[in-house]
This record gives sequence, structure tokens and C-alpha cells, in this order.
Amino acid sequence: MAIVLGVAVLGEPLTIGMAIGFPLVIIGSIIGTRRAIAPVHDAEPDPVQA
Repeated sequence: MAIVLGVAVLGEPLTIGMAIGFPLVIIGSIIGTRRAIAPVHDAEPDPVQA
């Protein structure tokens, strides 16, 4: 959003670094926040049945 506002409102130039870096940041955010594929098990063991 900051890139769009900077270019549109402030007249900043859209550089090649910004064009390459922005998608990399978005991809990194998606990878970093997605859930694990395998479900995480609880740390508590199942109760022992007698």
C-alpha cells in the first residue's frame, strides 16, 4: 500500500528494486504466517485407562 501511495500521491519513482522487493516481501509474509501442513499434537499425553 505504501508503494502505491508513494507513487500516486507523492510522485515517487517506481524503481526496479521496489518492483522486485515488494513481491518478495509479500511471499515471505505468506510463507511465514501459513499453518503447518501436519497438525500439531497437544503436549498432554492421553490419560491412562486402567
